[in-house]
This record gives sequence, C-alpha cells and structure tokens, in this order.
Amino acid sequence: MGEKLSGNISRKKKGIIIGCVAIVLMIVIGGVCVLFLKKKPKTAELTFESFDGGGYEYNLVMDTDIVTVQREKKYRKKDHEKMTGAGYDVIYTFAGKKQGEAMVRIEARSPIIEPKNYTYKITVNSDLGVKTEFIKEEVVEG
Repeated sequence: MGEKLSGNISRKKKGIIIGCVAIVLMIVIGGVCVLFLKKKPKTAELTFESFDGGGYEYNLVMDTDIVTVQREKKYRKKDHEKMTGAGYDVIYTFAGKKQGEAMVRIEARSPIIEPKNYTYKITVNSDLGVKTEFIKEEVVEG
C-alpha cells in the first residue's frame, strides 16, 4: 500500500509539472504572437546633422495641428563633452493626430555656414500613419 501511495504522489507531481510547463509555454507563445502582431509605429522622423561650435541650429516652423512633434538632440559619441566640434543629430519625430496634409519648414542657421531652409510635406493617413516627403532645399539670402 505504501508503494501505491508513493506512485500516486509521483503521478500528481508529474501532472503538476506538466501543467506548469504547459502554462509557461502558453505564456511564451502568447508573448511571441503579440510581438509579431504589434502594429508598426505610426510616426515619421526627419534627421539633420550638425556639430558643436558652428554647425547648424535647426528650427521647425509649421502651422498645422495634424501632427505633434518631438525634438531630440543625439550626440554620435558618448564622450562628446570632451570633444571640440562634437557631431550630433537633431531628430524631429512626427505623430499623427488627424488625417490631412501640411507643409513644414526646417530653418538651418549657423554663424559659419550659409543659412538654408528645407521644406517637407507631411501627410497623415486615415489610420494616423505619418509620411514625410522632401519638397525643396533653398539657400536663404542675407
């Protein structure tokens, strides 16, 4: 009778282990499926290069409410504080708020480089996905 009881406990343990493994597998498989089904971001980015001590400063000019904009300055090297003329990128990220089209201008100004304006068309589609299209670059006269 002692062996039978021991055998039953063993089967229960196996059942619990198999059940736990099945639950873990369902969670992992479910997580992987969520990653694959996740929608692509609906944002668009414009990136401009510059450097400290004379590179362009960028200013966004827009008169629209179809997008929100975030501006980020990202240095290319971690030790940029120790460098003279450290390079960086200015990144504008556009997120759709409502469907439509608008023109935006990026003004590039520098104490040592000729001033320029860059014009882009921003399009927000019905699912609020954003697309940018380069229109023109122009040198600004003095």
